[in-house]
Amino acid sequence: MAWLKLKIVIIGSFLLFLPFNTILAENLLIVEVQIAGDSSNNDYIKIYNPQNQEVDVSGYKLRKRSSTGSESSIKVFPNGSKISAKGFFIWANSQNDYYLKINADIWSSATLAKNNSVALLNLEGKIIDALTWGKSQNPFVKGLPFPENPGPNQQLKRKKINGVYQNTN
Repeated sequence: MAWLKLKIVIIGSFLLFLPFNTILAENLLIVEVQIAGDSSNNDYIKIYNPQNQEVDVSGYKLRKRSSTGSESSIKVFPNGSKISAKGFFIWANSQNDYYLKINADIWSSATLAKNNSVALLNLEGKIIDALTWGKSQNPFVKGLPFPENPGPNQQLKRKKINGVYQNTN
């Protein structure tokens, strides 16, 4: 028999039982983004699981918004997508087998560019984490945008203090 860990949440007079894995996934962090490498489509997004337990992210979504605010899919995570405890999960652009070069977990032909924003969304479409760089209309926002666009082979990286990624929103 398989056991499912549940977290009990009380909202007003309602008692909810949420899968424990859902609670863990709310703490995932986008920790690194590259919008160009040696080629303009050497793009990747690195997600970190700060928890002490593996998190199933099957069905989660990476989405982007362009400088004009138009939204599109980067990738829907396939069934069986999991981020190990204290581990990373990487999406990369698939052109010229770039995803193989960086050992990405998932890939697609989507690209990132200047003045974009990206978001990680859970199964309900709620933003778990987001990052905005440059200037754009209607970006995904969770905290302040990074004001500049990174250049080729430069990454936007989440701040670390004493080896711990900071979640300052």
